[in-house]
Amino acid sequence: MALAIAKGPPSLRFYPGLLVRVAEVVPVTEGLALAARTLFYVSGALSLMGLFTRPALVGFALSSLYLFGVAQLTGEVVHDMHLVWMLALLAASPAGDGFSLDAWFAKRAPRGPLRGKAEYDLTLAFARGLLGIVYFFPGFWKLATSGFAWITTRNVIHQMHWKWAQWGGYRPPIRIDEAPWLVSLGAAGVVAFELGFGFVSLGPKWRRALACVGFGFHQATRVFFLITFTSLWACYGCLLFTSTRPIGRRRAFSRATLPVWAMGLFLVAGAGVEGIRGRTQSYPFACYPTFEHMVGPEMPDVALEAIFSDGRVTLLPAVPRSQSEWGMAWQIAGLFGKRASHEATLAFVKNDLAKVGLPERASAVRVRVAYRAVDPDSDHTRLDAELAVLSRAELEPKRD
Repeated sequence: MALAIAKGPPSLRFYPGLLVRVAEVVPVTEGLALAARTLFYVSGALSLMGLFTRPALVGFALSSLYLFGVAQLTGEVVHDMHLVWMLALLAASPAGDGFSLDAWFAKRAPRGPLRGKAEYDLTLAFARGLLGIVYFFPGFWKLATSGFAWITTRNVIHQMHWKWAQWGGYRPPIRIDEAPWLVSLGAAGVVAFELGFGFVSLGPKWRRALACVGFGFHQATRVFFLITFTSLWACYGCLLFTSTRPIGRRRAFSRATLPVWAMGLFLVAGAGVEGIRGRTQSYPFACYPTFEHMVGPEMPDVALEAIFSDGRVTLLPAVPRSQSEWGMAWQIAGLFGKRASHEATLAFVKNDLAKVGLPERASAVRVRVAYRAVDPDSDHTRLDAELAVLSRAELEPKRD
């Protein structure tokens, strides 16, 4: 995705959070994206083999930081930055001590699981802490913003319908939305899981059971919300492979653990601050999707009307969108608090017309905010504010 964005029009790049300032120093270009991708694959392969482990992990983390950062510019942040956090944490740890080529060449390849060193346990503790932050704040903001109404009303049903509509009218194998009491029960379970994850992970005896519950949680969100987050539960290794011994004070503070402490505290502070702020549109730290606001039976979109020279106006068909394109549509509609530029609107409309086509005799296109019914049994669309009127001359490619 990063390479496609680097090749695409700059007017369709929306910079969240600190990326506005970072872009002034680190440009988004096709060449740099290709170089970062090459480093990503090479360093990733070396990291998996455990060859030159620490420098390879540093390269892996830095290339991921750039590529994942470029992928955030579509208008809606993709919350996968925890992978960068984990790579940075591994780079600060003695990750090459285990089953690696580095250990083999040094003739110290372990015969069994590595245990006993504080730097190993400390790295896993910080990894669990980061996962706890990822889960905790979405649960916190649900209750802080909407209260228990988030659980007890039809809000979660509407949230599901929004996702189904975004994926082109998807239907799950079980229509759980037709059993509101079951949805409310599931919503209560979601909030309890999010708020409790970090605290339960403190108990060594509960970690594997927590991993099973978390895996089930993500499978349910995949089926009913089409939210996979595979990259999140793939980090559950820090729950499955842990020591039951507490880290003693003397063992925890030493020269060997200093890099882990420095990186771990930096990552926890960054993720924690953004979680407290509830800022989901940010990078490389962000609060993970909260779904905190109550939503109704209509979802905002951008609609196009073809205007003809005789005064006729025709609403063009709804445009099928990918998940990143939905974020872009909401940016164009001004739903994130800032009105998109004329250049961004023009580029966005050109992309839409490439999918649905512009009637041959249309002289212009009116761009409007639309609210589409998300109920699976309704196709109602309500048109709202006008965003722009673009002439056919603007929309057609320029000829030499």
